[in-house]
Amino acid sequence: MEVNKCDQFKIANTYQKYEVVGKWGKDIVLASIYMDNNDCLIYSLSEIEQLVKAGKLIRTRRHAK
Repeated sequence: MEVNKCDQFKIANTYQKYEVVGKWGKDIVLASIYMDNNDCLIYSLSEIEQLVKAGKLIRTRRHAK
């Protein structure tokens, strides 16, 4: 799976959406797209792949290069 800056993901069964904003070492940093939520998520690529496969994280937008 390829994950790029500006890709967006939704947490299953919620209205929470996060966008890939960069990297922290080898990990991928996602920030909420909503201004009232300052939370960030940090996952390895393999963790994102597992969450997507399990249906817990849903890609809602893929950044076109």
